[in-house]
Amino acid sequence: MSERLLLDMDGVIADFMGSVYRTIEAETGDKLIHADTVDYWFGDTEHKPLILDIMHREGTYRHLDVITGAVGAVNRLREQYDVVVCTQPAQSKTCETEKREWLAEHFDTDFAEQAIVTRDKSKVLGKAIIEDNPYIDVPYEVIMFDQAWNRNRIGKYRMFGWHDLRPIRRVM
Repeated sequence: MSERLLLDMDGVIADFMGSVYRTIEAETGDKLIHADTVDYWFGDTEHKPLILDIMHREGTYRHLDVITGAVGAVNRLREQYDVVVCTQPAQSKTCETEKREWLAEHFDTDFAEQAIVTRDKSKVLGKAIIEDNPYIDVPYEVIMFDQAWNRNRIGKYRMFGWHDLRPIRRVM
């Protein structure tokens, strides 16, 4: 069996914040972009209560856009490694189901079924994780997927998009 590479979902393969920004614009008229969120916990925006509300709504996780290049790159990585999505659930009754449906739509049913939905990623075995959370604390290598909200995280490995697989190859 090849070594396990874990992938976070939101902010790494699925554009959660893009969906949030479209919802904020539809509901308030305010236009936001990814660069507007530099605090992972949304402390830098007056829209924090609305963002938290959106996170808990039914349907939020089912209709996210794919981050550019993710499908092709992840499928290529799956040929070489044991790639498994490792994602945290929101406090929503439908979050896990929606995330698995999204994975099945954009990848395949097996990939969706193998996904690990957990509140504690440190208990999941892997050699590395591709992650956008700058505060993650796990016992394996973290490859930070570059986002405006994690640029304060200093680490050995950072990906600047799915065209940039060098950090993965260095770790794996």
